[in-house]
Amino acid sequence: MCVCVGEQAGKMLLSVTANDIDIQPMLTYDLLTFTDMFAVDKYSGKMSLTGKLDYETRTTYNLTVMVISWVYYM
Repeated sequence: MCVCVGEQAGKMLLSVTANDIDIQPMLTYDLLTFTDMFAVDKYSGKMSLTGKLDYETRTTYNLTVMVISWVYYM
């Protein structure tokens, strides 16, 4: 994915999705990669920009998203 350097903080960049075959699973998302430039919404999986990118300082980011499946029995 390519993000322009001039993008504003808060811009939604992409949406991470996952599936689980369990009955009524609840999925939560988290970034395993520490960064103050990106965030992922815990429940929707929407990833957004949280800081100002500076190509002179850093040209690439490698991010890892973890998905946890929670099953609730009623």
